[in-house]
Amino acid sequence: MNLLIALLTSLLVSFAVATLTVGEANATDFSTTNTGTIASFWAAAESTNKPVTVVSFGDSMADSYRSPTFHLMNKLATRIGIAGYSLNNYKNTALWVITNGSYEVQTGPLWFSQYFALPAGSSFWWNNQLNAGGVACDVAGIFYVAQPQGGQFNFSISTNGGPWTPHLVLDGYNVTAVGRYTNVALPQNNYRIRLDSIAGTNYVIGRHQVLSHSGGVNATFVDYPGISLGQVTNVPLAIRQPIFAALNPDLIIWHMKEPLTALTSRMEENERWWSNSAPNTAVLYIGTPWGDYDTNTTQTIDGNVIARNIALNHHRAYVDLMQPTVSYSWLLTNGFMADGVHLTSAGGLYCASIMWDDLGFFALGLDKKISLAKTGSQINLSYNTSTGAVYRLEVSTNLQTWSAVVTNSVGNALFSTNFIPPTTPAYYRLGLRPN
Repeated sequence: MNLLIALLTSLLVSFAVATLTVGEANATDFSTTNTGTIASFWAAAESTNKPVTVVSFGDSMADSYRSPTFHLMNKLATRIGIAGYSLNNYKNTALWVITNGSYEVQTGPLWFSQYFALPAGSSFWWNNQLNAGGVACDVAGIFYVAQPQGGQFNFSISTNGGPWTPHLVLDGYNVTAVGRYTNVALPQNNYRIRLDSIAGTNYVIGRHQVLSHSGGVNATFVDYPGISLGQVTNVPLAIRQPIFAALNPDLIIWHMKEPLTALTSRMEENERWWSNSAPNTAVLYIGTPWGDYDTNTTQTIDGNVIARNIALNHHRAYVDLMQPTVSYSWLLTNGFMADGVHLTSAGGLYCASIMWDDLGFFALGLDKKISLAKTGSQINLSYNTSTGAVYRLEVSTNLQTWSAVVTNSVGNALFSTNFIPPTTPAYYRLGLRPN
């Protein structure tokens, strides 16, 4: 008897397609969509020999201490580990110290988020509250702007809280303002970065410290409260494009409560920037939750229509956090609103959990392989299960119609079954769904 048994593994995640009836938005589709467009992120996230860079991009909706993206980053770090940190502070791993005249710039013409000015004779460095010795990494670098008022500055490293050792003399001068990135390769250890301005006034955007040969997330926040997309796109492309090209994100998560005026055109400008500087980057747009103004306007609905259309037009992923959060009054009743616009940390965690399941992130790092072996006259099929996922073994004879063989969620265990070989070719696949 000729026997062909083919094994397929796949991630099966169900998305609810829903409609919302509010005024003119009647029957508009707001559901999560295009999740397959972040496949490149999945491949990077499940790699064990390089970090996956995830960027939280936006205004205060994308902050690094209570937002849905903050909690999603925490979930990723718990599941696949931390491989580094870039740009803005996250979990107090980049507490900046200014001295001798250096100062913070709270968004400006050279960068749309926080950055730092270092006049001649001033110094600046970052401390890690979690580890006084610094950040564990083997690559330490900075993003900065070379411009007409710039000059030379020193780049120094401290190892395990030890003395500062100069490594590079950098040139912050250029005829026009341009974004730059530089780094040093180091033996894996804990490091801090310090900058000392020698001449001119130099502008530093942020640091980049990663374990370059390790799996895990490089947690990157590029957020600033109250920022508009106009302020973002007004920063010259000559600055923005080299910075994002050097950062080379695997996933950008966009989340903003942007005014509707010129929103589409600004988002199109944003898309051109990302596509030109990091063409292989996956992008996820978040459909924002409700605000207090939604009791008498359709602002959130209208903004989410635009964001979802941008996602569809550019083959990007979109995740819906509006319908699952029901209404502003529901969010308020459940303690999920800090004010009329911003979620509490509990609200951020609630939304992150929706994203985690909707996007299939719950299956990251889980064993999804099926093993097949002949045992006498029977076939033994087995696979490992993990907590947090429901496993469904399915069979098909035509790769179109599938039926369940068994569904289980037995935690961390080996599932095994024996069966008599079928008389026609059969295909088996394993589907995972959130528990």
